Amino acid sequence: MTTRLSDKVDIYCRCGASGSVSSRFLGRRIKCRGCGQVLVAHPPAPEPVARGWREPEHLELLPAVERPVFERPEVRHAERKLARANKSRRTRREAGRLIRHESHARAISFWNHLSAVLGGVGVVVGLVFLGRLGAPLWPLGFQAMFVGLLFALGRGQWTYQTWARWITVALAGLHLALACVASILQPGVGALLALVISGCWDGGVLWVLLSPAGAAVFSPKYRELVARTGTRQVPFWGSPFFYLPVIAGVLAVLLALALIAATIVVVPR
Repeated sequence: MTTRLSDKVDIYCRCGASGSVSSRFLGRRIKCRGCGQVLVAHPPAPEPVARGWREPEHLELLPAVERPVFERPEVRHAERKLARANKSRRTRREAGRLIRHESHARAISFWNHLSAVLGGVGVVVGLVFLGRLGAPLWPLGFQAMFVGLLFALGRGQWTYQTWARWITVALAGLHLALACVASILQPGVGALLALVISGCWDGGVLWVLLSPAGAAVFSPKYRELVARTGTRQVPFWGSPFFYLPVIAGVLAVLLALALIAATIVVVPR
């Protein structure tokens, strides 16, 4: 309720608090610091003639506060923006790290899927040629089994299955150990290059899957989170596990073409 005294407007709250503001604040929002209710300073109405009306016996002024009573919308917006900016930096870092590991895992899964597709094409081509030559086809059976295992492993990595994580860890560790043994038994430039490549790739895979963030990505709780936010795309193409092999493959193709061009002997007429 509001009443007018000269150029001021009296404000009464239901909690019993009251105060007066200048008439130029008519229509503005006022917050009661006693109960937190938001009031509006309306123009004073004519004197009420209602029966039984009595002025409140106990009136208290609004308590003094540090912030102004009248808040503009832009001020409230700035305060909310500041509150969002002051969220825990550690929480943002953890969320970003999980997303990065998720993109790494999907990049590794992409190469397993691609290897399985290429292996399946090789099995089909082998069936055609070996069938025409009358050669035994049983070696292709093992290759087909390996292709199926590789595809299932890639699918499990794409959906963050725990069994796919541990099988990938075992295979990466075995491949790295074999590369080390080969470099010891047959030292040379080729064995050393294979060890470097295996160390970079398999070491990176082991880091992704055995780190705490990798364990969190392949946990059932994280899979439930992914299921609830299925429309969100993970940019796995931005992972170094995706673009570094692409760059290495392009460089290898260019180097092979350069070597082939260098070995071509032009016979003069």
